[in-house]
Amino acid sequence: MLDKVASFSLENSLFNRGDRVLAAISGGADSTAMLCILKSLEKRLMITLSAIHINHNLRGSESKRDEEFCVELCKKLNIKLKTVSVDVKEFCKINGVSTEEGARKLRYGTFFNEDCDKIATAHTLNDSYETALLNLARGTALKGICGIPLTRGKIVRPLLCLTRGEIEDYLNSISQEYVTDSTNLTDDYTRNFIRHNIVSKMLSINPSAIKCFANTSAALTADEHYLDEIAENEYENAKVSEGLDINKLLQMESAIRNRVFAKALRDKNVSVSANRINDLELCVLKKRKADISGDVFCYCEGNTLKISEVKSNIWESFCEEIDIGHIKKFFNKSVIIEKVGDINIKLTKFYFDYGKIKGKLFLRNRMSGDKVKLYGQSHTKKLKKLFNEKIPQESRMSTIILSDDEGIVFVEGFGAADRVKIDKNTKYPMRVVIS
Repeated sequence: MLDKVASFSLENSLFNRGDRVLAAISGGADSTAMLCILKSLEKRLMITLSAIHINHNLRGSESKRDEEFCVELCKKLNIKLKTVSVDVKEFCKINGVSTEEGARKLRYGTFFNEDCDKIATAHTLNDSYETALLNLARGTALKGICGIPLTRGKIVRPLLCLTRGEIEDYLNSISQEYVTDSTNLTDDYTRNFIRHNIVSKMLSINPSAIKCFANTSAALTADEHYLDEIAENEYENAKVSEGLDINKLLQMESAIRNRVFAKALRDKNVSVSANRINDLELCVLKKRKADISGDVFCYCEGNTLKISEVKSNIWESFCEEIDIGHIKKFFNKSVIIEKVGDINIKLTKFYFDYGKIKGKLFLRNRMSGDKVKLYGQSHTKKLKKLFNEKIPQESRMSTIILSDDEGIVFVEGFGAADRVKIDKNTKYPMRVVIS
């Protein structure tokens, strides 16, 4: 067992000589075995080993039991241990995430703040197999079917060469006890359901299914790395000053282009999904605009695909009372409302009757739920729909709007509301000038 893990670690360059390795332990079978194995291989791998235990405080006395077990285990092995207590429930409440996701975020957030060269986690071949099945059930690309990667930044996974059965056999051989998380015995979490039901069925078809997956994962990972290397080169080649060259994108095979899109999204700190990649594909092929995520959007300008982030100051709301003839400046625009003399009623789309204003007149940008019946229109439309049809994403929150106590009076680019339109009885015709 020790030889297997040592060879696996060396062949995949998981550790460098002199690495300070922090082992993440829960007290369960996998992490207990990992700690014992790494301790036995410490000199052989030329590493310095320490450990960390995160108490998620989710299981009352059982959580405390796990922490105490880890303390005693590290004393026995003469390994320095750091224990950290986190409030998963409060974190999930504040951030609106599931318990499983919240625990993971807090756990890894803690790991990455530690002063070490490598962080060893105890993921096994079983975990990788379950991850591939879970990703496949939810829909995934090639990368998701590969299972759990060997490394991710400082994270290394030296037990990915072992099955859970091999772990238990090893612990029995050295008479090492471990603790069991009671939540792992239920089907409350999706992964547990897959482990207890799907994996068991697969093993009934082929008892070596998990070990066979190791070969599949290695082959798929090699393909994934090769395609990703090509995509990285194509991505760099397609870059222009403000985006990506559309002609070069169109020359790529779709498998490479999708990976290029994924890299572009990651550069904007946007998580990658099939829908977002499809939005970028349609943007390039059909010159569509699309909201990607929050204040990130994509659009084509000339021969360039742009994935832009709207600056926060553009998204800030404003609403100020405006006086007739007084110039206001917003977003580098001058806005003035001025009286006009004789006008041609047929050309009054951008004029309004000041006598029809209800209460005070305000200058503002759009607000949630805004709607307007424009001059000459037969029905009311939501402003969001109007903007989606005609206004670029990056310009929507800086579009000038006039409103009174009853709602919208005027929209930049569209004109006046029908209720304040000029007619033959108008005494106070006004014109909005935006420059």
